[in-house]
Amino acid sequence: MGSAVASVLELASDVAPRGKVASAQHRTKVEEVTQAGPSGSRSGARHDCLFDPCFRLGVAGRFGEIARFAQHTRLKARPGRREDLIAKFLEVAELQRENSACEISLVSFSPDEDDVVFLTEVWTSAAEDERARNSPEVQAWAEGMPALVAAPPETTPLALVGGKGLSVSG
Repeated sequence: MGSAVASVLELASDVAPRGKVASAQHRTKVEEVTQAGPSGSRSGARHDCLFDPCFRLGVAGRFGEIARFAQHTRLKARPGRREDLIAKFLEVAELQRENSACEISLVSFSPDEDDVVFLTEVWTSAAEDERARNSPEVQAWAEGMPALVAAPPETTPLALVGGKGLSVSG
């Protein structure tokens, strides 16, 4: 996981614990971060998602977050390898089929960009995501990725607030 993403996740967990509506203390912390501007975060890195009103609503507690770890990743396949990259992600989704901690593993592609593939994941926790990524099966699966991917992935952490298809309990 990139250091910027890890910093955002660390900040989000400090600001609004998963599954709880943020208290006045948490809202104050979010306001301090957002008032500091894009370069005012602890790591000095720019965290654009903190300045997006939809993300801030979940973090600031206007909506209670669903206690899950979620992320959306955009990957650029090497020229002509999009179908192979899609097939590769469908393999890892199948590897996780019996893993109840993996609630959603959605593979999609952009109809407007020939080599772009998306992976959207929802896990019961960040620890479960990490456990799965470090498993021998997933590590073996990942060995073939460099031949398929043309650039580093662009990952966006998600603060879930509801919708169809995802249980809000737990």
